[in-house]
Amino acid sequence: MREKTNKVTRRGFLRATAAGALSVPWIMPASIFGANSPSNRINVGCIGTGNMGFVDLQGLMHQDDTQIVAVCDVNRGSYGYKTATQFLGREPARITGR
Repeated sequence: MREKTNKVTRRGFLRATAAGALSVPWIMPASIFGANSPSNRINVGCIGTGNMGFVDLQGLMHQDDTQIVAVCDVNRGSYGYKTATQFLGREPARITGR
């Protein structure tokens, strides 16, 4: 006589997993679905904060739904971008982006 084995099939595993996932109560904070939910904000990383990059950074800072999360530039900071007195680069942009 053949002995019955408890072999798990792919179909059986998927049925058990789906049934388990549907039976678990999903508790989510109301803030996820509210006006301040994380999906309503745009996270921006600025790469190259010279002349135009710095202007873009300043423009994005005034948007309520945008958050500057990173600033990158090979130049730490120096004078003479657009004018002789203009000091731009990574560090000035990082300070401005706070």
